[in-house]
Amino acid sequence: MLTWQAVFPGALGSGGAPPRRQRAAPAAGAELHTSGIFHGVELGVARAVKYFDDEPFGGTVTSLCAPYFRVTYDDGDVEDYVGHELMAILVPGPDDFYRPELWVYDYKYLRPPDNPYWASAMVEFVHGFGARLPSAWLAGAGVARPTCGATRDFLSQEREKLDGLLDELVNGSRAAKTLDNLRNAALKMLHYFATRGVPLPPSPIEAARYFALLVHTRGNVGSVDTSRQALSFVCSLNGWDNTPYLKGVAAAPLEAARRKFKVQAKKTKGLKIKHVARIMKHFGFERLKRRTDHQWEMAFGTAVAIGFKLLLRFDDLSHCRWDDAYCTVFTTHVRFFLSRRKNHQYRGNFLDIARPEDPEVRGVYHLCVETQALFKSGYVLPRIESSGLIKKDKRMSYASFVLFLRHALAVTGMPEAKAAKYAGHSMRAGGATSAAIHGLSPAEICHLAGVKDINWLTWYNRHYLASRIRASRSIGL
Repeated sequence: MLTWQAVFPGALGSGGAPPRRQRAAPAAGAELHTSGIFHGVELGVARAVKYFDDEPFGGTVTSLCAPYFRVTYDDGDVEDYVGHELMAILVPGPDDFYRPELWVYDYKYLRPPDNPYWASAMVEFVHGFGARLPSAWLAGAGVARPTCGATRDFLSQEREKLDGLLDELVNGSRAAKTLDNLRNAALKMLHYFATRGVPLPPSPIEAARYFALLVHTRGNVGSVDTSRQALSFVCSLNGWDNTPYLKGVAAAPLEAARRKFKVQAKKTKGLKIKHVARIMKHFGFERLKRRTDHQWEMAFGTAVAIGFKLLLRFDDLSHCRWDDAYCTVFTTHVRFFLSRRKNHQYRGNFLDIARPEDPEVRGVYHLCVETQALFKSGYVLPRIESSGLIKKDKRMSYASFVLFLRHALAVTGMPEAKAAKYAGHSMRAGGATSAAIHGLSPAEICHLAGVKDINWLTWYNRHYLASRIRASRSIGL
């Protein structure tokens, strides 16, 4: 493992240090700590190294007065850092990665995976058991593959090239959002095993102990469930048998947590046809005397209508484009081509929006034709600046989409408190529910939505009250 002594030998910070900034006042009521371990940092012991004018200066983390850690440099100067700033310059000791008392679960304040030395140690730990992780999880790791020299034999060069290709494929084996959701859960768990001397793959009892710790310290179901999903993913990635973690003692903590922390499952409300129709009516037309790159209402209204009509995830919708190669207008339908989807089985498929049979009806088809003629290229769901400027070559973020959707619902007559119950899944859930109510078969709905498991519909079909009442009356009595 890399250490600060090995990387920066000798006396650091001798002479000529530039002035360092002092931070504003700490949080109200914050207590000053000068010893102990906080967020995995041992005060008075942990070392940090920072460059000033290309010269390295070493120092010690001497105190914490939330939210600021103070680093006292070897030349006597001091500087205060918030957690993520300290993590960028923190240089662990040779055995710090394996010290159990330095293990932390909460990454909100300091994020150990962002530290190159910590990331390198994690790579070495995992590789020591012949395992691998997605390289995207540890982008800051200082462990690089050796380059192929002229003296290397053909098989070694081929192996290194294939390993590099495999890394890319591993990173693409799951949707980027899924990998990101599992990243911290997996790294926390693996770091726990490393600090406790647990070999990989862990035994069911060792996994159960970790899950029991989460039940005790976190007090919720989600942390245990996500950790078990992360363990399953690491197992699938490395060819380990996942079955022992799904039953017996390893399954007990999760089952107990579900009983102990019972909460009502909250599902995002699904949009109804009337909601989308109102958004189309209010937003879905070109504003006269306004530049094309400021027609944000039409861009957003059309995007919501497309997402509802095609049962799209937000991620799928954010990759739809108006370019000729991705959107083709026919007299009977508009065809979108999705080059990527979360489910690789449906990557590169065509999605069609049919023209309404009634010529008097202005449907999503007509809105798509008008919007494609207006923008001609760029993302269907573009980034919209606060000024109303559309950056059509940039995608809108999920958080911005939720805010825009709730605003659109409120503007079209829905109370704000009710609009707050709608989010990114509302288009997909509402479209699936509407399709089921109108008799589309589960297989056709799943194909349109881009999923393999037919049971998916049981989660997304919201079964509105009218449908539930109709089902109840059909039983009789």
